[in-house]
Amino acid sequence: MFVATPGRNNRDDAAGAAGGAEETQHTAIDMVVGIGIIIFRIHDCRSLKGKRKVVKSIIARIRNQFNASVAEIGANDVYHQAEIGISVVGNDRQMINSKLDKIFNMADALGLAEMIDTELEIINI
Repeated sequence: MFVATPGRNNRDDAAGAAGGAEETQHTAIDMVVGIGIIIFRIHDCRSLKGKRKVVKSIIARIRNQFNASVAEIGANDVYHQAEIGISVVGNDRQMINSKLDKIFNMADALGLAEMIDTELEIINI
């Protein structure tokens, strides 16, 4: 009789119960997700069109240089402020932290807008 067991790969158990292949060993793989939020103040910007130009430039440079997921996440209707969210995934907590720090430093060094706040969170899954 086959009984489903929570937390196990039940297809392998069914094959083993039916006289099939041996049960495979599954190892736990750590996944680390780094999430960053940057809030910018955009000087000398008088329209949403001007803001969009600055934000798209920042997003494109971060994506190209760091292979990170980046999007504008807030302050969409405020032309002098921008909120950008960044996500990085890997298996090493220190590497993810370092990568997000480098992203923050590069975004500030671009000089396209003044970085007024940052948030960083790293989650182990």
